[in-house]
Amino acid sequence: MSKILIFCFVLATGFFGWWISQEINGFLKISFKTKKIEAPIKTTAYKNDSLGLRLVDFGGVGILPDTANWGDNYEHNVHRFEDLLLEKHPFVKENSFKNIQVQTEIYTKKMGKLGINGIVLPLFLEFVTFSKHRDQTLIYSPETPYIKRHLALRNAFNSLTEIANSNGLKTYLYTDMVTLTKPLETYFKKRFGKVDVQQKEFWKVYQAGLEELFENMPNVEGLMIRIGEAGSVYNKPGWDYFSELYVKDKKAVELMLQQFLQVAERYNKKIIFRSWSVGVGKIGDMHTNSATYKDVLGKQNSPNLIISTKYCNGDYYSWLPFNRTLAQGKQNRIVEFQTRREFEGFGALPNYIAPLHQQALVQLQKKNPRIQGMWLWTQEGGPLRAGPLSTYPFYGFNTITDANVFALSQLAQNPNQSIDSITQNWVAEKFGENPQVKEKVSEVLLASHEAIEKGLYIGNYSKLYVKALGLEPPPMLWIFEWDIVGGSSAALGAIYHVSRGKINSAIEEGKEAISSTIRMRKTLEKIARKVTKNKSEFRKLIAAFKYQEQLFKTLGAYRTAFLSYYDWIANGNNTSKIKGQKALAIFKIRAKEHQLKYGKNLDFPAYSFAEARQGIEILERSTLVAWLSLSWLLIFGLQLFSLFRNPDGRLLISSVFTPQNRKIAKTPTRNLRFLILWVLLALLLFSAFLAPIFTTWLFGLFIIYLLTIRILLGQHILSVSQRMWPFALLSLSLLLFPMLAISIRGPISFWLPFWTSETFRTVFFTGWIVISAWIYLRLWLEFKRKHNGFQAFGKVLCVQGIMYLVGGASVYFIGLENMLTFLNDELLILPAGLSRIMGITTHLDIPLELPLWVLQSGFICFGIGLFFVFTARVKMKKIS
Repeated sequence: MSKILIFCFVLATGFFGWWISQEINGFLKISFKTKKIEAPIKTTAYKNDSLGLRLVDFGGVGILPDTANWGDNYEHNVHRFEDLLLEKHPFVKENSFKNIQVQTEIYTKKMGKLGINGIVLPLFLEFVTFSKHRDQTLIYSPETPYIKRHLALRNAFNSLTEIANSNGLKTYLYTDMVTLTKPLETYFKKRFGKVDVQQKEFWKVYQAGLEELFENMPNVEGLMIRIGEAGSVYNKPGWDYFSELYVKDKKAVELMLQQFLQVAERYNKKIIFRSWSVGVGKIGDMHTNSATYKDVLGKQNSPNLIISTKYCNGDYYSWLPFNRTLAQGKQNRIVEFQTRREFEGFGALPNYIAPLHQQALVQLQKKNPRIQGMWLWTQEGGPLRAGPLSTYPFYGFNTITDANVFALSQLAQNPNQSIDSITQNWVAEKFGENPQVKEKVSEVLLASHEAIEKGLYIGNYSKLYVKALGLEPPPMLWIFEWDIVGGSSAALGAIYHVSRGKINSAIEEGKEAISSTIRMRKTLEKIARKVTKNKSEFRKLIAAFKYQEQLFKTLGAYRTAFLSYYDWIANGNNTSKIKGQKALAIFKIRAKEHQLKYGKNLDFPAYSFAEARQGIEILERSTLVAWLSLSWLLIFGLQLFSLFRNPDGRLLISSVFTPQNRKIAKTPTRNLRFLILWVLLALLLFSAFLAPIFTTWLFGLFIIYLLTIRILLGQHILSVSQRMWPFALLSLSLLLFPMLAISIRGPISFWLPFWTSETFRTVFFTGWIVISAWIYLRLWLEFKRKHNGFQAFGKVLCVQGIMYLVGGASVYFIGLENMLTFLNDELLILPAGLSRIMGITTHLDIPLELPLWVLQSGFICFGIGLFFVFTARVKMKKIS
């Protein structure tokens, strides 16, 4: 092969690598801009802009305070009514139902007194028999218990809706779409070939179910629908009622709403459609993107349709502007508020957000007169059992939630009234009329959210719109989510990247949150004796501030540690390294104290620092790994130099770059073993000796790759040949760039620029692709020594096919989501919380069929390769 052709090949693959790297840069690029956060308001006017529809969730009704299984369960199914529902006759447990009736009476009476006029009951399919659909018997055959169960449940829950109605609350049922049972799913697959949301007849089935409900549940005022979250994390294990995330595009939404609205208009009921689409599918940004919202819902203007949207431009975090989509559209709108803030301690941290809610109501109503209501969440949101054991208003520490519920219910009736008066009214009702108690507790409550904004968030990052991995990460990225203090290089790297040059202010911010918390605690302690009502609850409020104080001190040490360490890694600043080391020592002590004090506390549960500790272990090994990596490079370089001094060694090295040379070197076979060992050491160093699955999997694939080449070269599987040298060395050279990076200041010296530098990624991916392409060319030329071009090409395809088969099979049998979770938990690339919400594959829109596609590609490559090999061999025999 001529030098000109080799040069052209390298040039072409280099250009292709550069092009690929630019595509990757477009996906991984971190961009950021300042958010336009609405300025706080001070209202004194008493203009009455009452919201006509004032909904509330079902609170803690029907949720068992399961003390034995609380604290680290991240599934989203709250297991409501799990002590009530039975699979077999009589389908409803009588004693449990009586308790739920009592709870419903207590809860709806409380909400009615607060001015709430609607309640959302999270059930739908459990009441539907499809009696109005022509295929009822094909869906639920008479032999199955479904029809009898649904009739029994419908009858029981009708009594609950009557209780709510007697206290002034209309009932709205709530369901995810698509909601299924196994028989219903089987029916869809038999009739349509799959669960096909693109067909009108598919939605006719649910339309018939809705008609049945409106006719048989007279107190049901409408149906609320969510499409944005579904799947296993929301489903109850062992219960044959589940949801799947199938509605992902405009057509499916339009078909669904069209069928449901026809029924609602006929029965004068409401369809409430939640715009919460959480980044999945073509309409994934409908919740926050005005253009997508208009495209999907712009033509929907039925008087029976209400669009429900979270007040903020994202999920329930702080440091988010108000949702821009609430200012548009012809539809009637309601605004969603969460009073038990899931990302800010689930109500365990003192976090009074009434001023923020008032600001949202006043400003959003000014922008859109079609906002006619709100939906107040007292319990909903996030994985219930990952937080404190509190079921509102029945069990646990609910003081902060109650303050937020009271304030928002009053604001819904008049958003312009004085927030100070509302707060003092709640304090008087809760803790007594003492003037000093009213004044000081109100003062503390009104100051509490600012401490949360500083203690749980890193302002330099949170105040910016950041985009990375094609997504908009949440403003509290270092705690992800809900209580997992993170250590992932992607998250911490992004935070450092946008905070660089301002890390001292970020560290001071954490200290301010601690000081503020201490001041508030001391204020409450001074007036504790003057409290005349609910004294035990007041003591728990003080305990909440102590909990927050200890947590913020732990988090403060951690933010100082990782920001300082990353500053040292980025700039080589030894002062930052020393600062980081001191902070790490403090963090370890405080994290241990935090776990010992709150690890078994169900009111104030410990945050999880496991991921942070692993991230710290990587940081602490930085210097050791850097020195070992540098030694690895030096020894490897010396080995190559010693080989180069020997004629056979020079021939061996040159064979990598001059494949046309047909001479075979006679150097000792230990050189090949040396290279294989060096690959293993490189993988161990790259993962800081903390990733056994990652190392074993990649090294195993590398060994299989070499064995496959050896067999196809016609050599005994146990023999050692210098003809294998080029492929081992080229494979090792793929690791040289990462090894050079981590030899500077450890593994993060690779990951930090990988996430934040386009130049770094361009060089890395371009070099990677050029070397990979050269491996295939070199492999083809090696096979061509004994075979013609077609046979050689066939053997190259066989090598690639076997690698696809082995790699694809290993991931397929483990499961793509499981494999990604295992690898990510070891390497801490992405936040570990991704796998605990909807899964890494769902978040990054990675098809679960990917391993199967790789397997199929492997069979195709291997099959075509064999065809080329044997076809060419037959032709050669005929010629001979």
